[in-house]
Parts: sequence; C-alpha cells; structure tokens
Amino acid sequence: MGDAHFPLLRYIDPDSNTLFNGTQMYPVIEELDQLISSVEGEEKDVLISVRELAIYCRDHPQTYLRFIGD
Repeated sequence: MGDAHFPLLRYIDPDSNTLFNGTQMYPVIEELDQLISSVEGEEKDVLISVRELAIYCRDHPQTYLRFIGD
C-alpha cells in the first residue's frame, strides 16, 4: 500500500471509495498537517481544504470524510 508514515491516509484508494469516521479525524488531521508542511502551491491549497473538511467531521457527530476513486 501507500507510505507507512501515514497510517490512515495511506489507505486512500484512487480506484475505490475510502471513508473515514469522526473518531479517525484526529490522526487524519495530524497526517494532513504533515503533508501540508511538505508541499507547496495548488497541492497545499487542496490539502488545506481537505483538512478543513476533516475538522468539520471531527466536530460534527455522524459526519464522514469520503474520498471517491475512479
């Protein structure tokens, strides 16, 4: 699979759907912070937007962060 430095984000499958629940948002946000600090430009802007969605999911019960693959 993906990079072992990202225990949750490495399971995002570009060919399928990946779903994270509110409890998983704490480590997901930490992993996003690591990624944000390592990129620039448009990639950084996209990751910041995803992080904002993750914070929303963390703070609102029964919401999920879903990545939709091909």
